[in-house]
Amino acid sequence: MKHFTSFRSVIFLLITIVSVIIIAACSPDKTAGTTDVINSTSASGTSAVSPSPTPEPTPSPTPSVDLSLFAIEPQYSYAEAFNKDGYAVVYKESDPQNVACMIIDESGLAVFGPVEQVFLDDSPNLSLFCENGKYGYINSKLEVVIEPEYDSARLADEDGCCPVQKNGKWGRIDEANQWVCLPQFREIRGYYSDGTTGFFGFLENGAWGVADRFGHVIIEPEYSFILLPNEVEEYGIPEWDPNKTGLFMICTWAGEDRYKCGLADKHGNIILEPVAEYGFVFADNGLAAVMIDGKMGYVNAKGKIVIKPQYEWASMFNSEGRAEVSFEDGSYAYIDETGRILDAETVEENGVFEFTYEGISFGTKDGVTGLFNSKGECVFDSQGIYPIMEKISGKEVYLFTYENKTIILDLEGKVISEYPVIVEHYFSKDDTFIFREDGKYGMMDADGNRRIEPVFERVYGDWNTNDHEGGMIINYSDRELVMTLVYDSNTDSAGYGILSSDGKELMPPISPNYITVSANGMVPVQVGDLFGYIRIDLG
Repeated sequence: MKHFTSFRSVIFLLITIVSVIIIAACSPDKTAGTTDVINSTSASGTSAVSPSPTPEPTPSPTPSVDLSLFAIEPQYSYAEAFNKDGYAVVYKESDPQNVACMIIDESGLAVFGPVEQVFLDDSPNLSLFCENGKYGYINSKLEVVIEPEYDSARLADEDGCCPVQKNGKWGRIDEANQWVCLPQFREIRGYYSDGTTGFFGFLENGAWGVADRFGHVIIEPEYSFILLPNEVEEYGIPEWDPNKTGLFMICTWAGEDRYKCGLADKHGNIILEPVAEYGFVFADNGLAAVMIDGKMGYVNAKGKIVIKPQYEWASMFNSEGRAEVSFEDGSYAYIDETGRILDAETVEENGVFEFTYEGISFGTKDGVTGLFNSKGECVFDSQGIYPIMEKISGKEVYLFTYENKTIILDLEGKVISEYPVIVEHYFSKDDTFIFREDGKYGMMDADGNRRIEPVFERVYGDWNTNDHEGGMIINYSDRELVMTLVYDSNTDSAGYGILSSDGKELMPPISPNYITVSANGMVPVQVGDLFGYIRIDLG
């Protein structure tokens, strides 16, 4: 299952990147900035909260917009989505040097503010606001429960405690404004809970260490940076698979934009000194490929090198307990978990499989790549195409996408459906597919009947089901919502709108920005320089 999830994440990332490129090419508009709480600050101790957004004026994507569509008319320099309590943060520019920030209710009435900044936490935790350069907290009823007295602050961590800065030092307070961790660190960053206690990274004297939730030092500040088990760093350092081992990655500067990294446990024990230039993606068998002094081998979750670094390259172990390695002469082989090179004929005879699920394996045997049963018989030749796992009518299936068609199989490898189009997303509630044909997007049911003809530049599904954050459309109880992108080549303009999965237009394509639908149906939409809200019918 992890293989499918990983692959789908990669596909989604690629689709998102491509769609952003398309939008940028189609429209001169610039998406307005968002208001986020930054998770870390510079060593100079600058504020941990991002500055108030001052979006550049953006022309309307259409010559005119029907203002009667708006439940709250455009009047804000920026507007965020409503939270689950029915409140939204909006900004009004009072003068070039100051942006007034307020919280409004669904009628548009200001119920809190104006202040300099507000960050609503869409959870039972406290929300953060800034007034006169100081930070405090409000509860879900918008009552001030912690007066603005801190130099900087962040939203609550997983344990409900809030990182705050006072007199140049960072600590953590609870909801009663009592110190859980006294202000003692130059900087603190991140939070990880192992189910028993929590940990965060801290900066002291230019180096990073780890403390528990109360501020007790677990790993001394001796490292260029430290990654918590639930953090991911993508550039310039070893890959890191979060929440798999519960280990901390400790890294030191090695010069020339390089780091060397090792491992430490939650008790502060250094189980592997910083020696690895690359690695630490742990497979299900507990082994991770690492590069040490330019050669690759494998370590276990105890930090022990179990297969010495000797390969030019080494892959992650698959579900069959095999990994592919290569040598200086360009040749490659498969090894088992002991490092033993497997006989090529044996490998070819038994097959090389990337994963096995419910008795069916995906991989290559006798020159054929596809699905194989437990007897090693090929039940579906995928021609090298990697499967995606989906659920249709509550049943798990394999989905294979080719250049101009999509094939769906059950877990035994039997073909269920075949479509002469590219299926890019599936709605689980009513068996509806988003498909692509001749570069345009539409929707159809599981029988291939078209509900929406392919006329849109892009159709976005509920990638974050039951989650209205991040600009994706959510799945509301018995109704599917779809975000559409329409591009008008005559006016060189692009706009987003909303459809229901049965093809009914809930909002015309007038938004120049990604659409975020709140649980109350309110959608922030930009018109020219200003933002307002359109309420759509959720049914």
